[in-house]
Amino acid sequence: MNKIFVFEGAFRSATGLMIALATRCPFVHAAISINGECWHSSEKLGRFDRVDMDAYAERDCIAFEFEGDLSKWLEEMKGKRYDWRGVFGWLFRMNNPQKFYCFEAAQGALKEAGVVKGGLNRLSGCDIRNMAKSGIRYGKFKDLQ
Repeated sequence: MNKIFVFEGAFRSATGLMIALATRCPFVHAAISINGECWHSSEKLGRFDRVDMDAYAERDCIAFEFEGDLSKWLEEMKGKRYDWRGVFGWLFRMNNPQKFYCFEAAQGALKEAGVVKGGLNRLSGCDIRNMAKSGIRYGKFKDLQ
C-alpha cells in the first residue's frame, strides 16, 4: 500500500511561507510512502530521495492510501533534481519537466498508479488533497504512518 502525506505549513522556513502565500493553500509539502519508506523532493535535499521523517513526527498533515505498483516509477525518480523553477512557476507559469518539487512528485506517483489521469501544471497541496479518491485522514504525521 502506498500513502501520500500532505503537510500543513509550520512556517519555519521561508520556502514554506512562500509556497502557502503563492498557492493560497495551507498545505506546503508532500511526501510519498512506498512500502513503508518515505520519499520526497525538497529544497533542502535538492533532489527526490528517501527521507528520514523523524523531524516531521509532530507536523499536522493529511494522509490517504492508494494502490499501485510504483517500483518502476520510483527507480526513474530517484535523484531527480528539485524544481526551483516549478516552485517559482506558480507565479510565472513555468516548470522543468525533468525536475520535480514535492507536489509534482506526488502527482506523478498518483498518475503512475492510475489514481489520476492527466495532470495539472500548477500544483498545490490542496490540489494533491483533492486528488484523493477517499479515506483522507487528518492528524499528526506520527499517528498517520
